[in-house]
Amino acid sequence: TIVRSAISVVRYDTPIDWDGNEVRFALGIAGANNTHLEILSKVALVFSDLAQVDQLIAAPSAQAVHDLLVAVNAE
Repeated sequence: TIVRSAISVVRYDTPIDWDGNEVRFALGIAGANNTHLEILSKVALVFSDLAQVDQLIAAPSAQAVHDLLVAVNAE
């Protein structure tokens, strides 16, 4: 049972090969009360904006990545 919605983020400094694609980020999504699709939609908007992706790649710390993605998990 999911008590509250959350995302987990892994950022790779060097891209990894994921089935033939270079990947810099891996995300896990837990959506309470079936909110996972809403969260996924917000994530898709962030990662479709190249300026936001560049900010995430350049973020100097985990806290900076968190600060950039905090709106994704807002209820």
